[in-house]
Amino acid sequence: MAETGNQRNLTKGEKTKYRLARAMKECMKTTSVENITVKQITEKCELTRQTFLDKYDLINWYFDKLLAKSFEHMGQGKTVYDALVKKFTYIQEEQKFFSAAFRYDEQNSLRQHDFELILA
Repeated sequence: MAETGNQRNLTKGEKTKYRLARAMKECMKTTSVENITVKQITEKCELTRQTFLDKYDLINWYFDKLLAKSFEHMGQGKTVYDALVKKFTYIQEEQKFFSAAFRYDEQNSLRQHDFELILA
């Protein structure tokens, strides 16, 4: 989740979400998703509780950003296949994050979110 050239043009709110996502990723290295607290995430990135959204919404938001990034070149000579390969390349690069995220399978989970996107 390193800052890219595109991230320099983000709104303050989006930059905050990326900071929270990086902190969540760090927490996921040692703690299961369901056991990570909002306090752990906000302390890790030095933000206040008021700046935080639901941790599952945060995971789903980051996944949506990854998905959008993988499809951003559609119509510019890239195929749907190429975009899907890119999506899974991003997931592989963030393997620990997504492995932990997909392990959780309750309400508002990434697994459920991704399934809803597929069916849409």
